Amino acid sequence: MTKLEGTSRKEAIAEWMKLPEVTQHLVMELTEFQEDRAGCCEPYDCMHHEQCGEDDGKGGYWYCGSCKERQRLYAATDGVPALVWSLAREMASEQSQQVIAYQLETIRQLEAVGDFAAAERMMEGA
Repeated sequence: MTKLEGTSRKEAIAEWMKLPEVTQHLVMELTEFQEDRAGCCEPYDCMHHEQCGEDDGKGGYWYCGSCKERQRLYAATDGVPALVWSLAREMASEQSQQVIAYQLETIRQLEAVGDFAAAERMMEGA
């Protein structure tokens, strides 16, 4: 992923500010959803979505709840400029890095006071 710089960043922020707050929230929600989906399905297809998009036998298509939600978010954010999506990905990545840094600091603090069991649970994501 390339980072926005200079004029592109200013344009992206200007476009972001033009969006209604609800749309901004939906853009961030879809961005996080896509990251979660990539973590679930990549690098190998997890098969959770194997049947999504297949004919349901009633003249429509079958989708799991997750894929239905994704379609709803896509429809709600239709027409959002590409620069805004780049900015949203950067913001989501930055938030994720902040969470990881916080978790690592907490683990260090737990180990410093000798609570290795809690540090181990946190490392395992429990």
